[in-house]
Amino acid sequence: MSTRRILEGLAELQARVVGTREALSTVVKQLQGGVPAYQASAFNTRTLRNDFVGLLEAETDEALVELREAIKERYGDPIHRAERMRPGKVFAQIYQLETLLERDFRDGVLGNKSPSRLRDLIATFERAYAQFLGERTSASVVELWESAEDLIEALKLTEDLLDAVSNTLSPEFDMPESSSALELYLDGPIELGDVHAKLIALESLYDRFANLLEVSIPESPLQIERIEVGSLWVKVFGDTRVISLVSSLLQSAAAFLYRQYTNEGKIAALPKKLEAVDGLLELTKRLEAAGVDTSGALETLEVTAVGLSKELNTLLLGEPSVEVDGASFSVDDTLRERLIAERGQLLISGGAPDAGVPDSDLPDADGGP
Repeated sequence: MSTRRILEGLAELQARVVGTREALSTVVKQLQGGVPAYQASAFNTRTLRNDFVGLLEAETDEALVELREAIKERYGDPIHRAERMRPGKVFAQIYQLETLLERDFRDGVLGNKSPSRLRDLIATFERAYAQFLGERTSASVVELWESAEDLIEALKLTEDLLDAVSNTLSPEFDMPESSSALELYLDGPIELGDVHAKLIALESLYDRFANLLEVSIPESPLQIERIEVGSLWVKVFGDTRVISLVSSLLQSAAAFLYRQYTNEGKIAALPKKLEAVDGLLELTKRLEAAGVDTSGALETLEVTAVGLSKELNTLLLGEPSVEVDGASFSVDDTLRERLIAERGQLLISGGAPDAGVPDSDLPDADGGP
């Protein structure tokens, strides 16, 4: 399993752990509802258990009545509070958490470590709640309360563990203040030569717009923060303005290519003519928004359009699924294998024909899509 998939699994699992812990904390607060504020800081289930043990060991009826009244004044009515508890959200979270634990252990996200301790505590809490429903006694409330607090503590430890694993697999990167990151994921089979070609295309794309934005490439080059192959997952960083422009163009190009494949049923490359590129990707508009003076720069824009189309086609053409900075683009699962097969044929034949540009893909007179 790829590191990226493991990180995604860990993030989903961590969110569910947090949700379960928060729901359980709400239950405990409901059980604590009658505890006076001045006692709450020193209060825990151990003191509650000691008080109820005192009830069992009371030697006289007078002592028993006195202790009962003291407990009622100190804690309110724990059975009544437990009966009013609404645990539906807790058990919904627990069910989803158990499902994720089983999936992630099976798929290798958790390595070969079975989270048996956490599962045992979940089972203990579930039994304690079932026992309370059957008995509705003060002792069963104590068991329920204790099991909830033990599970909360285990969930906190699990959160810390997942944080540590995630940070080990993907450590925080301290990039320059004027830089931003771009993350690109291509979910298709890839060979070594393709990796090289796509990285060169990405760097060329960055350099092209760095020059147009008058950003010094030696001072702010495109740098790799992370790369993983199998499928291609690359995280790079560079000048914030350039990265923003490259990211938006990648997303627009991916949206067009997948729409084109879905509509036409065949792979077609991005066109190279400036008018068509402007219509599809709003190149001139994006450059002007980034502060580039495009007046009288027709020749430069035409050269840019040709290079841009080539680089985007190299990066995206024939990929069954693309993710750019969290934005996902893909064909339906039913078309995935066909697209991969057609991409293989394109590599043999030397490329795809340029896409036509339907009127619906060109902007209206007011500049809208």
